[in-house]
Amino acid sequence: MTSITKAGVGYAPLSWALPANEKQAEADKPVVTGSTTSSASKSIHVDLSPLARSLSGKGGIAGTGGNDDIDKADLPQQIKDALKRIRQLKQELREAEEKLAKVQANNQLSEDEKKVQTEQLQAQIKSLHGALASANDALAKAVKQQKLSAEQTTSVATLMVRG
Repeated sequence: MTSITKAGVGYAPLSWALPANEKQAEADKPVVTGSTTSSASKSIHVDLSPLARSLSGKGGIAGTGGNDDIDKADLPQQIKDALKRIRQLKQELREAEEKLAKVQANNQLSEDEKKVQTEQLQAQIKSLHGALASANDALAKAVKQQKLSAEQTTSVATLMVRG
């Protein structure tokens, strides 16, 4: 069974980036998390097209540079740097989670090898989640300190979603 909560794990909410009248509507939207309460594990398999795979590693539709959309945005450098760091951490997190899935599916490893590698990857993932939370906090702090226009605030929110 999948639980539904109002806050995701490891990601800061973007309520600071929404106009005041949209904040409550956004807060009321449920977010589905991957936690389960039954012993039977359900999984979802998604096949991406080659185009989607290439875009997923490059920060979205922005282009081949990965961070070109951030570099071109009319934002203070401190905010651009925070957005780039968040993208980098998200990518590292995806890669670590992929490695963990491969280790867990690898039947050629002994149980001890699998256990050691799983624990190492889980520690790395936990560390990356902490770093991502810190980077999200730094971005939120930078946005509050800067006097951003409504357009710039929307740009920050858009760039966060793309990453």
